Amino acid sequence: MYIEPNFTRTEDETQFVCNDWIGVEHGDGRLVRTLPPAVESDVSLGQRFGLKLREKFKDGHVWLSVVTSRPRSYFTRVQRLSCCLCLLYCKMITSAMWFPDSEQGTSNVVLTLGSIEDSPKSSGKKLPYWCLYVGWALLVLTTLASGFFLLLYSMEWGRDKSVQWLTAFGLSFLQSMVVVQPAQAILLTFGTTILCACRNKKSATNDGVDEDVEAGKLQPVDETLPAQPKNAWSDPEETEQLKQQRAERKNWLQLTDNSRRCMVGIIIIAATLLMVNEAWSPSAPAINQGLTAGFLNGTDSVKAHEDVLPWLEGDFAHQLYPTQQYNGDALGWKDGVFISNMPAYRLGPIRLGQFRGHTGMCDVAPSALRSNQTCLSSYVSGIAGEALASFPESKLATFSRVVHGKRASYSGPGYSVELGEIKAEMMEALKVLKANQWIDPFTAALVLDVTLYHANTDLASTVSVLFEFPPTGGAITTLQVATFPLAARGIATTILFVAKAVFVACLLYVIIRLGKKARKEGRTILLQLWTIVDVASVVAALYVIGAIAMKDAFAGKAKAFIRQELQKEQRGFVDLSDVAFWSHQLASAVAMVMWFNLVKICSLMSVSARVRTYLDVLIHTRLQLLGSLVIFILTVAGFSMLGHLLFCPYVETFRSLTAATAGLTFLPWGDVSYDVLATPSDVVGPLFLLTSSFTLLFLVLSFTAGVFVSATSAMMGEKGRGKVAAARQRRERRARAAREAGDAAPPARNDLHYCNCDEGNECFGQTHTAETRV
Repeated sequence: MYIEPNFTRTEDETQFVCNDWIGVEHGDGRLVRTLPPAVESDVSLGQRFGLKLREKFKDGHVWLSVVTSRPRSYFTRVQRLSCCLCLLYCKMITSAMWFPDSEQGTSNVVLTLGSIEDSPKSSGKKLPYWCLYVGWALLVLTTLASGFFLLLYSMEWGRDKSVQWLTAFGLSFLQSMVVVQPAQAILLTFGTTILCACRNKKSATNDGVDEDVEAGKLQPVDETLPAQPKNAWSDPEETEQLKQQRAERKNWLQLTDNSRRCMVGIIIIAATLLMVNEAWSPSAPAINQGLTAGFLNGTDSVKAHEDVLPWLEGDFAHQLYPTQQYNGDALGWKDGVFISNMPAYRLGPIRLGQFRGHTGMCDVAPSALRSNQTCLSSYVSGIAGEALASFPESKLATFSRVVHGKRASYSGPGYSVELGEIKAEMMEALKVLKANQWIDPFTAALVLDVTLYHANTDLASTVSVLFEFPPTGGAITTLQVATFPLAARGIATTILFVAKAVFVACLLYVIIRLGKKARKEGRTILLQLWTIVDVASVVAALYVIGAIAMKDAFAGKAKAFIRQELQKEQRGFVDLSDVAFWSHQLASAVAMVMWFNLVKICSLMSVSARVRTYLDVLIHTRLQLLGSLVIFILTVAGFSMLGHLLFCPYVETFRSLTAATAGLTFLPWGDVSYDVLATPSDVVGPLFLLTSSFTLLFLVLSFTAGVFVSATSAMMGEKGRGKVAAARQRRERRARAAREAGDAAPPARNDLHYCNCDEGNECFGQTHTAETRV
C-alpha cells in the first residue's frame, strides 16, 4: 500500500510507500511503521493501476459496492442497496416496454446502464437535510410504480412469454454486471492512470531543481552526508500484550476463514444437488430394476450363436410387443405401444449390431487336420473382422461407443440391422437374417439396442443386451440399462441457471484461493493433505462443468433428430447412448464433488478431536501407509493370479484377472465361498480360501491397529494420563511449589527451574543458578 496525503493550503502531494503489512496477524506483526517520503519514481505505474482498480471495484461497482464499500461512507450500504433495487426495477420495466412480440422475432439490443460513481470526499456545501427524505420518497415511488407495471405486463403476456422475457433480461443483466461494468472500470482506471503519470512527468520536467535553488526554495544536497534509507522500520518492544493480541487476532482470522470456507462448501453442495437433476432422477433405480428383470427373461436359454434368433422371436418379442392383457383379453392399439409390464414407449426401431471375429490359419500342421482349416482367434476391438454376406437389410456400421462385456470390450467397425417398430416388421427382418445366415460361427458378439421413453416420469432409457461368443464356444450374456432425463425436470430453468452461475463463482473463488496459497507457500503446498483434497475437488468440479456441456450438447442433437424422425414414414434408430454416458459421468462427478466438500467441511468444523487426531496420524505416517498399501496390492495381485490359474475353468469369479482381483479385494461381500471353491478340489480350494482370507485379514488388521496405537499414544500422556489431565497436574504442582517458596526473590534471567517428581507423583521445585550449577 501507499499513503498520499493532500495538503489543502499548499496543494502539495507527498507519497509514502510501505509495501508491507501493518497488523499483528500478518508479516512481522508490527503496528508502527516509520515511512520516509518517496519520490515519484518509487511508485510504479503497475502499483498505481492495481490500487486504483481495486478502489474502483470496491467503491464504484454498482452491485459489488453494496458489500465491499467502506463501512463509513457518505453513501451508505443501505442507500446503495436501495438504489440498486430501484435501478433493477427500472431496467426491468424498460426491458419489458421494449420487449418484442412473438411475431417480431428477437432483438439483439442490450440495454446497459452505467455504474454509479461516488466520492468519499465531502465538499464544503451540503444540501438541506430534507432533501434526503425527498430522495427516499422518489426511490420508493419509482420502485413501486415499476413493480406495478411489471405485474401488468406479466398478466398480459402469459407464462411462456414471461419466461422468455425473464431469460433474456437475466442474460442481459448478467452481461452488464459481469462483463460491461468490469471492462468499463478497467478501461477508465487505465486511462486515468496513464494521464496522471504523463502529467506528473511533465510537471517534474518543467520545475527544475536549479530554478528552485536559485529562488531559495531548496538547498543543494550535501553529497558528503550519508544517504538516508528509503524505508526505516521501527522496532517496538515485543510485549506479552502484543503477543496475546496477535494470537487472538490470528485465531479470529482462522475462525473467519474456516467459516467462509464452510459456507462456500455448503453452497457448492447445494448447487450440485440442483444441477444433478439434469442427469439423475429418484425414479431411475426402480425403472432399471424392472427393465433388467424383463429383458433378461429367457437369456439363459442362449447357449450358442444359433440360439439368439429363437430368443428374439420368443421371449424378447413377447417382452417388447405384448399382445394380450393379464386376463387373456386382447390389447387395444393404445396399450400396444407400451412394452410388457411397464408404461414405456418404444422410441424408434430396434437395432441389432454384430462384431465379427478374426480368422487365420491354425497352428497345427495341415497334414494333421487332413485339410487347410481356418481357426477363429479372439476379438480385437477397433479392427474389422471377417467379412459378412451383404444384403440390403445389413449395413456396414462404425460403433463409436464402447460396449463392455465380461470377456472383452467391443467398438469400431461392424454390421447393423434395424428390426422395425412393430412386431410384424421385426419378424420379417428376422426371417431375412435367418435366410442369409447373418449369424454364423465367425460372429464374435451381438448387441441389441432398444431406446424407450417413460411418459409418466419424463425419462428416457437405453437397453443394451450383449451376447459374447468366445472362440472356445458357449455364450455370455450382459445387460446394460441406463435411465436418465433429457432435461431437468421438476425445477425451474431460472433456478437451474442461477445454481450453475453460483457453482462457477464458488469454483473461481476456490481456484483463486489455491493460487494465492501456492504462490505464498511454494512447493510445500503439494505435501499438505487438505490442499490435495482441494485440488481434487476443483478437478472434479471442472469435470462437472465439462460433463454438463457435453450432456447438453448431445441431448440437443438427440431432440433435434427425434423431431426430424417424427416427420418421416420410415424412421431410423434413435441412439441416446452418448446422452446416457455423460449423464452417468455427471452424476458420478457430482457425487465426488459433494464427498470432497463434505470432508473439507468436517475437517474445518473439527467435528471430533479424536477424528482430527487420527487424520493427523495418517498425514504424518503417509509414507508408511503408502508402503503398506503397495504390500496389500501386491498380495492381492499374487493371490488373484494364483486363483486364476487354479480355478479359471471352474469358478466364474476367476475367469479373468480383473474379476479375480475384485472378488478377493471384496472377499467378505463377494461370491467366493467354501462351497464354490470346494467343487473343483476338496483340498486345494478350501486351503486357498483359508490362506488368502487369513493373509488379507491380517494385513488389514495390522494397518488399522498401527493407526489406532499411534493415535492413542498421541492423545495420551505418560502412564496413561490424558494430555489435559497431565497439563492440569503440572499447573497444580507449580502453584503448590510457588506457595511453598513464599516470599522468595524472583529468579534471575539465567536461572534454571526444575520440577522433580518422585514415584508417588509428589513434586517439589528446585532452583539452580549459574554459579551453583555443575
